[in-house]
Amino acid sequence: MNQWQQKLHQGNVNFHQCEWRSAETAYLDAARMLEHEWFKDLDNPQLMMAWIAAMHNLAALYENQKIPQKASEFLVFPYRRIITLIKSGGLSEAFKPPLFKALKCTVIPLLEFSKKHRICKCCQHYLDEAKEWLSLSWPDLQYLHRNQNHIGNQSSPTDRTIH
Repeated sequence: MNQWQQKLHQGNVNFHQCEWRSAETAYLDAARMLEHEWFKDLDNPQLMMAWIAAMHNLAALYENQKIPQKASEFLVFPYRRIITLIKSGGLSEAFKPPLFKALKCTVIPLLEFSKKHRICKCCQHYLDEAKEWLSLSWPDLQYLHRNQNHIGNQSSPTDRTIH
């Protein structure tokens, strides 16, 4: 088991035991390790997806602690990183299918998050574009059509807008 896998596992154990500080530390350590390894091997889909998972674990951790602003950062950052990789090109042809699957894996949690928390108009614009892209690329994602009027329209518990 790689060291980053051990950190993710430990973070999950801590998360389920509600040991928030320990879970946060383990997830952050795993994300740093993964980012370092991934940048040495950018065409590695396993490292990319593991990094996204670590970031999403952090988002879940902060959302569970009722810190949606911080949670949103760990959902938006992977999405933006994947979009940047797609737009920049230069990666192998073999890496493109996993990259587009990764985009799907970053957009869906953002859409789900936006149903629970009010987001700014700029972020909503990007999410609307991503939602449209997803519905064209993966029409089998029926929930996008069923819930399209609800995305971003619900108030957050603190009635604050998330950027």
